[in-house]
Amino acid sequence: MKPLLLSHFTSISCIGRGLGQNLDALRQCRSGLKRCDFDTAELDTYIGEVAGVDDVAIRSDLRDFDCRNNRLLQMTLEQDGFADAVTAAAQKYGHDRVGVFLGTSTAGVLQTELA
Repeated sequence: MKPLLLSHFTSISCIGRGLGQNLDALRQCRSGLKRCDFDTAELDTYIGEVAGVDDVAIRSDLRDFDCRNNRLLQMTLEQDGFADAVTAAAQKYGHDRVGVFLGTSTAGVLQTELA
């Protein structure tokens, strides 16, 4: 099987925004966990929350899809020049030849619990 080239990538998590902050936190063994501060949580536990997600203004063309998960996704796409790299690859190779692979998130877990 021929290896697959990942020409550009990024990351966002509770330990940082972008590859640099995540790598620094990993090298320093720094955790991003904090005590759970959900008003509805009775269990004394910890969560890994990405800071600033609630402050993100979703793009106007995506306003109908505004939720915590999509704000987190938008934040991620804006890290490390990722969106620009995808646009450049699509222009060079064609939209049908470019793939974007996403990981998972539990960014909306509180909203799910409250529903």
